[in-house]
Amino acid sequence: MLPKHNRPTLLPLLFGIAQTYIPHCKRKNKGTGQNGPATKQEFLMFVSYILSKVRSYMRYRETVRELSLLSDRELDDLGISRFQIENVARQNAFA
Repeated sequence: MLPKHNRPTLLPLLFGIAQTYIPHCKRKNKGTGQNGPATKQEFLMFVSYILSKVRSYMRYRETVRELSLLSDRELDDLGISRFQIENVARQNAFA
């Protein structure tokens, strides 16, 4: 296990997602024109959206870890250079 200070954190990722998604969860109340609270369905959609992003991130980290463990020759057999690992993992996780 990595030391605590070297572990990747999901907090910045989740904070960024929340900043972009939460404004879309609010809707105008018909009577007052004010922003109202999100409905239960909107909240559940938000939670499922966050969980899908977390799963994608975990899939990305797993792919990076597994490809990083391979030797240069094994990577060459796959047609991947070591500097391409993160790009390949990103394509795999977020496709």
